[in-house]
This record gives sequence, C-alpha cells and structure tokens, in this order.
Amino acid sequence: MKDSLSPEDILRQKEIKGGVKYDNPTDAPVTDVEDLGDVSNVYQRDSEKLDTNNIPPNLGNANPTPIEPAVGVNVNSMELGWKNLPVSMLPSGGMFYPEGAKIAIRPAEVREIRLFSTIDEGDMVDLDTKLNFILESCSRVKFSQAGTVSYLDLKKEDRFFIIMAIRDLTFVKGENRIIIKPRKKCTTKGCEGIEAIELRTGVLNSYELDPRLMEYYSSTDRAFVFNIRRLNKRIRMTIPSIGISNIISDWVTRMVKSGRDVDESFIKIAPFYFDDWRSLNDNVINETMIESNNWSKEEFSMYFQLADMIKVGTNLDVKIKCDKCSDGEVTAPIYFPDGFRSLFVISDIFGELLGS
Repeated sequence: MKDSLSPEDILRQKEIKGGVKYDNPTDAPVTDVEDLGDVSNVYQRDSEKLDTNNIPPNLGNANPTPIEPAVGVNVNSMELGWKNLPVSMLPSGGMFYPEGAKIAIRPAEVREIRLFSTIDEGDMVDLDTKLNFILESCSRVKFSQAGTVSYLDLKKEDRFFIIMAIRDLTFVKGENRIIIKPRKKCTTKGCEGIEAIELRTGVLNSYELDPRLMEYYSSTDRAFVFNIRRLNKRIRMTIPSIGISNIISDWVTRMVKSGRDVDESFIKIAPFYFDDWRSLNDNVINETMIESNNWSKEEFSMYFQLADMIKVGTNLDVKIKCDKCSDGEVTAPIYFPDGFRSLFVISDIFGELLGS
C-alpha cells in the first residue's frame, strides 16, 4: 500500500500526522503546466487534533481554498513542485509581513545540494551563507504592494521553518530522515514514551509571544507600537528581517576589525529598531548608535527590555503527542546527529539508498 502512494501523498500523510496538512489534491494527475492543480496545494495548520491512527485516503480539507499559481512563478514556464506556504504557518504568524504577503517554496535541486554540501560545519558564517543560498534559490516572496521581493525580506526567525519546509519537499519519500532522541520519557506516568522522533516541519513548535506584548500589536503598522505618555514619544519595534540581521552583523564585524568601539546594548536593540534593510548602511547605524546616547533612561529601558521580550521563532525543543499512550507528551531537543550538512545531503547512504 505504501509503495503505491505518490510522493505528494507520502508528504501529505507525514504532515497531517504533525498537525499540518495540504488542501484537497486534484483528482486528475497534472499533465500540463497550465493545469495549476500541482501548485495549488498549500500548508494549513489544523486547529483540531487529528486521529493519526485512522487517516482516510483523501487527506485534504473538505473545503479547499481557491486554486492559484505559486507566487513569483511564471505560469507559462512553471516548474512543477512549487508550493504556496501561507505566512500564517510561520513562527511569526505572518503578523510582521505586509498584509496579503505570500511565500512559495520548491524542492532543492542537485545544484543547490552540491553547493550546500561544501558547508564548513565549524564556520557559522558559512552556515548562514549556505542557508541563505537555499532560501534565495528555493523560495519566492511576494508583497501585495511591492510585488515579488527578495528573500532578505523574510523574517530571520522564520528562516529555519522555511528551510525545513523546503527540505520536506526535497525528500518526500523519507530518503534523508533526521532522527532525534527524546530528552525525557513520556509525561504520562508509567509510559516509557517513544524512542525517536523524525525532525520535520510537522513536529516544530514556535515560541508564544507574551500576551502583554500582543496588546500593543498594530495590524496597521504590522509591528508593536508603544505610546509612552510620560515621554510624549512613540516607540515602534518589529522583528528583524534576514536583510536587517545581515547588515548589522556585517557592520559589527567591520567595527571590531577597525578597532572601533561598539555599544553592546545598542547591538541588542538595533535589529528590532530598524525596519527597511534597503536603506540601512554603516552611516545610518553609526548615527543611530550615537543618537541613542541621548535617549532617556526610560526610553532606553523600554527598548532594551522589549528587545528581550519580543521572542518569536522555532522553539529549540520539539514537543509531540506520545504515540504509545496517546495522552502524554514527549520532548526532544533539535539537533543534527550527522551535522548541518545532513539537512540536504543524504548521510545514511547504506540505510537509505542501498537498503541495507
């Protein structure tokens, strides 16, 4: 039965078990690029608990969303395999992107995997570069007003989830599984729990924002807005994009190499202070750092503490329902037993490829 499933069905079955599922697939197989059925499947987070022991043949929703092509992809030259990934699925919940923002992803191809295989495991800068390369090649971002934009506009805290989603599309048949071991037994007393968890998007959890912060979220600004009456000032803070993070990181590196002083407290605040990476450069950052010396103690405290509180992104621990008792939870830390390279390079060639 399993061998008769298509790659799409295998991926859909794996994701529905993790609380994520696609819309209804089209009944007929895609035979022409003008047929958008192959690119209309989108991830959706299921708000209700799913019965993973009795998954029906039709794994989609009863009410599919309207069909539309993957964003940023030319229909006439469309590559089958592009999938729309709703921003509501991301750790940020899509709250900090322009309203109507869309993201499409596709599987990594050999050329991307070849470059990723050259990663230097001990060099975090190289890792960062290679992950960004995967994003640049395998994702498309579209804002309603600006049109198709750069991957640098993606929020840094969403990057890992999107990378894992790309990975899931790349290895739909489980030919490159990452298996992690739980840290503790099942939370149900007497249950030994499960021995291993497959790391994929369906098991990822996101940090939850402090409810007190959400009172200051502005759907118009797509950011947090704090009106400090005592100071007659308005503070606006958002989570950093990949572009903002990269520019600030490069600026810090240049400052240190040139022997110039860098205010560490400002470095913590800066990613949440700036919004547009396109207009950000060394001069702007330097001038803002100098201006921050004139902030009042109340203003600085606000920026500093809020930067600590605005925490989104993928939780470093995976937490799933126990398959054995179907009641308790099992927790495991996110790690890569065969190194970061195993994200896109099959490491267990004897088990996965040679079938030993």
